[in-house]
Amino acid sequence: MIKFKKRSRNAVKRSILDYIFFLAGSALYAFGFVFFIEPNNISPGGFTGIAAIINYLFDLPTGAVLFCLNIPVLLLGLKKMGGKFVIKTLFIISVISVLIDFFSALLPAFHGDRLIAAIFGGALSGFGLSLVMLRGATTGGIDIIAVALKQKFPFLGIGRLVLILDSIIITLAAICYKEIESALFAVVAIFISGNLLDAMLYGSDKGRLIFIVTNKGSQVSKAIFENLNRGVTILPSYGAFENKSNETLICALKVNEVDNALKTVSVTDPNAFTVVTVTGGIFGRGFK
Repeated sequence: MIKFKKRSRNAVKRSILDYIFFLAGSALYAFGFVFFIEPNNISPGGFTGIAAIINYLFDLPTGAVLFCLNIPVLLLGLKKMGGKFVIKTLFIISVISVLIDFFSALLPAFHGDRLIAAIFGGALSGFGLSLVMLRGATTGGIDIIAVALKQKFPFLGIGRLVLILDSIIITLAAICYKEIESALFAVVAIFISGNLLDAMLYGSDKGRLIFIVTNKGSQVSKAIFENLNRGVTILPSYGAFENKSNETLICALKVNEVDNALKTVSVTDPNAFTVVTVTGGIFGRGFK
């Protein structure tokens, strides 16, 4: 009974924290859009970009249009992703929609340098989205459509599908606003937003992972540990080209350690074959 109460309290605390993050992230996103992005004819992509185009052409409230655009997509998401996801997404979309129209009525718009608008608008958008995604939710719209399209076009990744859809919306916005600069500044805003989002979710230093194919696994791993104080995982492997057994070493490193690691491997085993890859994030002892 006591354990059940503790679990229940923890669940409530997590839920409250989730919605605090949702509110803060939605407010930042809406503020960045209203203050920097929309008044300077910069399309943020996604459904918000479509809503901004409709507002420009027909003078309809952007927030209300954004909410209406998301309704059929949420119904699609209900089948694909379940009720809990849709409830969270509906809450976030509702808050963003209300705040966009609320801020539009109260806040003065920024009409200075459009590059500054793109930079700060993109930064606020990325930071706001990261607060939402850190708690396992999204702002709906294009994300849900991309997941649905992924099932029909499995050879395309979610990120690429979102990029394709955003590119179409940005192009339409440039045509609507009758200026190519709109698309160029949109690219700046989306680039900054995407990079800040990645930095918040995975860390600004993504780290590196090296794979070392060698016949001297124990010697190389010992040298890496002594020179860099990094652990190594040794896996038995088989080289098809030379038809003989060898070992593959896996080691996670920070960016500034890669050069030292490559020199260490080269000195210990000049015949080693090494591959360096970028990681999305490294978590654990010695890292985050």
